[in-house]
This record gives sequence, structure tokens and C-alpha cells, in this order.
Amino acid sequence: MGSGETAVRAVVDWYGVSDLVALAAHPMPAMPAMPASVVFPDPYEALLGGTAAERPALARAASPVTYAADTTATPPPFLLVHGTRDGLVPYSQSEALAAALAAAAGEVVLQPVENADHIFLGSPDVPSIVTQSVTFLARHLGGTRT
Repeated sequence: MGSGETAVRAVVDWYGVSDLVALAAHPMPAMPAMPASVVFPDPYEALLGGTAAERPALARAASPVTYAADTTATPPPFLLVHGTRDGLVPYSQSEALAAALAAAAGEVVLQPVENADHIFLGSPDVPSIVTQSVTFLARHLGGTRT
């Protein structure tokens, strides 16, 4: 591979957002009480300059599922790892991306983490998730792990 190569050769996606339009319909979980001085920006406002409903073209443009359906190129291999009880980014986000990648003839592994919330909270075995992810990348990037 030359020094100018920029192609994506493999992707590991942990609990990622794949469809902003669909995610906008998912209610945000209740946030714990925070001091008045702590203000979290609205993610849609920060990313799109408005809501997904107000800016649907931008929401689609910012959504990976939009590009997974591109039939002009086979997508790189993907490992999608997502908690089945994720209250922030629903598991359905990874299911949708997996379906879009498979439809585009891409190699995709969807790995549910049973009963885990966002950032794998509730999973008893996060080290195995890390190991699986590293092994996947090493296999596709030419490393020695199998």
C-alpha cells in the first residue's frame, strides 16, 4: 500500500448512529440532574443547524446508511457491536446499517451485546468486545492476529 492510500479498509463501529432521520424519532433518555452551569448542546442543532425534520436532506447526508447503499463500490468489511438495550442509540441503528451494507454486498458482522446499554454498560465482558474488535481489524488490515 503506497503512502498516498486513503481507502477505508475495515470499520469497527461500537453503538454508532447510522440513520439520523430514524434516530430523531427515538426519544432521548432522561439525563441525570446536572448543575445549572453544565449545558449540553443539542446534537441535531450542532450537526445540522436544526432538527432532522427541519433539515431532512442534511440529516440524510450525515447518515452512514445513505452511503452504504452506494452500489458503485463494495463497502469495506464492517464489525458492528451494539448493546441490545441501548437507551441513547437504539440497537436498531446498527441493524439498519447492517441491512444496508449486506444489500450492497458488503461483508458485515452484527454483534449484539445482550442486555447492554450505551457504552456497553451492563455487559460483564467488555474485554472480549475489545479483543474481538482488535482481531477483526488485524485480520482485515494485514496484522498477525486471527
